[in-house]
Amino acid sequence: DCSRIREEYIVCPNNCSGFGVCTVGYSDKHTSVMGKCLCDSNHGGDDCSIERSVTCPRNCSGHGTCTSAGCDCEPSRHGLDCSLSDIPSCPNNCSSRGRCSKGSCFCFN
Repeated sequence: DCSRIREEYIVCPNNCSGFGVCTVGYSDKHTSVMGKCLCDSNHGGDDCSIERSVTCPRNCSGHGTCTSAGCDCEPSRHGLDCSLSDIPSCPNNCSSRGRCSKGSCFCFN
């Protein structure tokens, strides 16, 4: 009936590590009022201490190294997630006597 004033101070784990806000709610599991962290989009975990990898989408698609600046793609790969590959070119552009497809010349008759 809210007639009692809570004497204890409700805190969140590790004060949400500075990466979230402490929210208060009732826990059926613990049958008491508890603090819970609401983490920013770059952090997770009970205390928001786990940094989520948002700088490297799709883990660089297996074609690059994740750095703090994003994906460092392998040679001939590009895109934010290194998922795009360079189109192979043909020698001498098929000497203008054919069509280049995937690095091979298909010559005109």
